[in-house]
Amino acid sequence: MENSKHPTLFALDEPGGRDRFQVAFARTANVILVASPILVNGLLFLQDRPLRLAGTAPFTVLGLAGMLLLLAGRTALAFRLLVFGIWACTVNALAWTGGLAGPSLVILPVVILFSGWFAGPRATIALTVLSTLVVFALALAVQQGWPLPMVPVSTPFHTALVVSVTLAAAGALGYFATRSLNARIERAEGLWRKFEAIFRSGPTASLIDRADDGTFIDCNEAFAELIGRPRESILGRKAQELNYWQEPGDRARLYGILDRDGSVRDFVTRFVRPDGEVRDCLVAGRIVEIDGERRLVSQVADITRLKQAEAAQREAELRLRLQLSVHELTERVARVGHWITTPAEDRVEWSPALFDIAGVEPRGAMTIAQARALATPQEARSTRRHAIASTARRTSSPSAGPTARSGGRGPPS
Repeated sequence: MENSKHPTLFALDEPGGRDRFQVAFARTANVILVASPILVNGLLFLQDRPLRLAGTAPFTVLGLAGMLLLLAGRTALAFRLLVFGIWACTVNALAWTGGLAGPSLVILPVVILFSGWFAGPRATIALTVLSTLVVFALALAVQQGWPLPMVPVSTPFHTALVVSVTLAAAGALGYFATRSLNARIERAEGLWRKFEAIFRSGPTASLIDRADDGTFIDCNEAFAELIGRPRESILGRKAQELNYWQEPGDRARLYGILDRDGSVRDFVTRFVRPDGEVRDCLVAGRIVEIDGERRLVSQVADITRLKQAEAAQREAELRLRLQLSVHELTERVARVGHWITTPAEDRVEWSPALFDIAGVEPRGAMTIAQARALATPQEARSTRRHAIASTARRTSSPSAGPTARSGGRGPPS
């Protein structure tokens, strides 16, 4: 199904199929990354601690880089930079703001929360493990007395500022993540409603069953009518119980193709209704995973009338061939032929008997000139024999009347 641009039902309308709420959060996060270090840096200058700028300045650079990537349309790269860049900057800030005693520690949980949304579950697992190792490394450093770049000196106002920025990021994350989740749910529900409408009302028989045991999950009325059973009596039962396959080996062969290829098309088989009526069917299906189970989604076309029409056509063609054979034999016995001329196409077709009369080998369609060339020698011989006979009669019996012309009729041109 095609993607819609509806702002609430479909959220994947950004370049590269990204969630538009993800992009909105990324823009908000980059603004926070650029703006908040400016406030913190101003406070550090007032506190006469410029060396601690090494812990906050990377956030500003990261925010600017993320904005540029979003403007350039490099959304995927901007997302990854945001996740792993913030984590790296936070670890750096921990070293410059007093380690576990510094306020930057609260940023790590927020980074881990949105890492899965932006970079996938593997990123969440990786950052969780790495963050745990960093925290224990900082604890070990404090316990062993290893020196950090800066001693943990932080005013309450500085701590409140860092925590408030983190809370703002967490609030933005919660807002946009919730909007994104709701939009995806609405999108999935909308797609399901469309699928269900097509599935239920479609003229083609459709069904969904468990691929492992053949239990029917759902089917439409067209399929129920095809096999001659009420829909309610089909759901929850297995195909083997309904016994509608005329040849059970066909079903085994179908599932063999599905296990090998995952899908099947143009599979011809026959279904039997309870009243004994046999229906010719064309099956197409694909195995998909739904709710952790392998499901077979199939469509079955009833081609019984088509098969009947094909059989009737074959029978009519056979009768026509028999009639033509009888007609050809009759022509040969009676020394009568026929031809078909199509002047617009300069085309002449002779019957086999006509070739026999002309005394030439049978061939396909000819031009009018070619047909005349075959017919002219025979007509010329017949005309000369007639002229000689007429001359002989005039010489031997001048008073005799005309004699009827005899002999076979030459082929026409």
